[in-house]
Amino acid sequence: MLSRKTSVRRALRLGALGAILAACGGSGPHVDAPRATEASAQATRRVRFHLVAPESGHEHEIDVFVPSGTPPREGYPVVLALDGNRVSALLEEALGAGARLDVAVVALGYRGTRDFAVRERAFDYTPTTREGLRAPDPLSSERENGGAEAFLRFVEEVVKPEVARRAPIDWRRSTLFGHSYGGLFVLYAMLERPRAFARYVAVDPSLWWRDAQLFERLMREAPPEGVELELVQANPDLPHETAGRTPERVELRQRLHAALPADAYAQLTARYGARYRYEAAHHHGSLFAASLRALLGFDPPVEAR
Repeated sequence: MLSRKTSVRRALRLGALGAILAACGGSGPHVDAPRATEASAQATRRVRFHLVAPESGHEHEIDVFVPSGTPPREGYPVVLALDGNRVSALLEEALGAGARLDVAVVALGYRGTRDFAVRERAFDYTPTTREGLRAPDPLSSERENGGAEAFLRFVEEVVKPEVARRAPIDWRRSTLFGHSYGGLFVLYAMLERPRAFARYVAVDPSLWWRDAQLFERLMREAPPEGVELELVQANPDLPHETAGRTPERVELRQRLHAALPADAYAQLTARYGARYRYEAAHHHGSLFAASLRALLGFDPPVEAR
């Protein structure tokens, strides 16, 4: 572990060097030796390690942010957040500006990227088709869908134990957080393993995916008992400019979204007794950071509508 007097800049350089030197590959989950760095002036500890998912072969970078001070006897409550590369960047910025963490955060990302790993997440965060098959992603035929079952198994059987080796975590007080396709995975995980997490937070989930396939399942199956679900919706009427957002892409998304009932969130909220929040000031893209900051207590959330 680096001393408290070691600068953040030096810590990040060392972390980057370790990532380059770490080995990857093999049929089983490859695990790097843990490294800890100081992530903020409040001495929040960050431990970074890498795993290779045995079924998909995807190389994952995992950051575990642990609050300062003496941990609770039963361990810290924890948020496991998907799209971990963006999560880590957001936390580094917030902690560097003086924010404090009251929970541990596991940022589950992909190795070698500071943004979305588009191909990997399109596979890991989506279920198979109704026929149980892998299939091209509706948004791009160059990407494949259908890896959610294996990814959930990886989270439960590999990621959680490896995190627990490095930090005192109370998984009984855990939250799974995901946005867009990540939000779709959150809902899938809730159905498949409702006891895996205490709370499920789905932020603007891609409920339209494959003719609203998962939404139909959510409305068809009996809600798991004791599940705490939070749904956060972006303002669909706000302009959302992203790279490659051509008129053709906009039209494609509109066609795909048409498969979802206009009152889909209301239906899910009523059926699952979910906590629902509408973020009128945010479009789909900006809601990622806003909802995570609200969840971690960095910013006050907008009141539920």
